[in-house]
Amino acid sequence: MVSGFFSHELPETSPEAAERTRWRPPPWMQAPDDELPAVLATPHILGRSDRVVVFFSTVEVFSVGVRIPIEYVARRRDEAELEWQVTLHGLHGSYSARPDALRLGVELADGVRLGTHLEFHQPFTEEQPATPTLVSHGFGGGGGPDEWRGTSGVWLWPLPPPGKLDVVAEWLALGLPESRVTLDTTAIRVAAADARQLWAD
Repeated sequence: MVSGFFSHELPETSPEAAERTRWRPPPWMQAPDDELPAVLATPHILGRSDRVVVFFSTVEVFSVGVRIPIEYVARRRDEAELEWQVTLHGLHGSYSARPDALRLGVELADGVRLGTHLEFHQPFTEEQPATPTLVSHGFGGGGGPDEWRGTSGVWLWPLPPPGKLDVVAEWLALGLPESRVTLDTTAIRVAAADARQLWAD
């Protein structure tokens, strides 16, 4: 009898594989993936021009930092079809190094300023930074002939110090000058205690 072509036996697990532990990005890179954040309802229009509105509705508070989901709506004005398509292409690359692209940032109560463009920080390191970090995340969107809706966001590590937290946006390509919203960090710092671990171990 001819033996089967495919083997149905499971390979032996090597000791190295059995001892492998899951790598988790450190908290200065991204929000913990094993936590359920406390969510604060904070509807704010972060900035508005005749071509785009940038806003956020919630602040997600984790035990070690804050994630702010950012949304925007861009609309076609009197652009020709080709010009609008070029604009949409630019929206896909909002975190480019172009000075007129979408920029997001925060200013902490102690005067520290952090932005999502590269010259402000280099958080992608295994070594804990000596200063706070701000990382962009969740970029996406979709639309049609006359409107484009997108999502973005920032992750701030660690929790902001007591006082005010300014959230800042600028999108010169769509006519949005530097605009900001000021939050009181009291509720944010209190809410951090309500973040929940997904796993018990």
